[in-house]
Amino acid sequence: KIPNALMAPMNIMSQNTIDEHGRIVEKDRLTHDQSYKFSSDTSVNSRIDKALLFPCMFGSCIKRLANWAVAARRKFPQARIYSSKIDFKSAYRRLHLNHKTALQTCTQLPEDELALMSLRLTFGGAPGPFEWGVISETVCDLANAILHDNDWDPKRLRADA
Repeated sequence: KIPNALMAPMNIMSQNTIDEHGRIVEKDRLTHDQSYKFSSDTSVNSRIDKALLFPCMFGSCIKRLANWAVAARRKFPQARIYSSKIDFKSAYRRLHLNHKTALQTCTQLPEDELALMSLRLTFGGAPGPFEWGVISETVCDLANAILHDNDWDPKRLRADA
C-alpha cells in the first residue's frame, strides 16, 4: 500500500489527428478519469483546491487569437495580416508533477497485480490546464516582449550582450 495514494480509472480514447500528408487518421490517447467517484463519493478532481492554482488566464487559445486578430485589423485596416499557430508536441507529457499530485494519479492493472503512478500531467486531471497555462502563457508573453523590444533585430540571431 502506498501512503496517500488515490486511485483514478485509466482508459484509452480514440480521436482523430492529421498525418504529415494532411490525411485524417485515428489516434489513441491515454486518459485518466479523475472525476470518477469511488466509494468515498469524492473524486480526485473534486479534492483539488483550484484557489491554490495559478489562474488560467488564456486557457482558450482561440479567444486570445480572436482578440489579437480584431486588434491587428483595427491597427492595420488595409494590411495583409499573417498568423500562425504552433502546437507543442506532447505538451502534457513534458511537464512533471510534484510528488503530492503524482500520488493522486494512480491507476491499477488488477490482472497484473500492478499499480501505476503518472509522473507527468494527465489528461482528465483538473490541475492540467492551470499547470500548462503557466508554461504556455510565459512562452507567449516572452515572445511578445521580444517582438516589442526596440533593441531586438529579428535579422540577427543574438541580441547584443
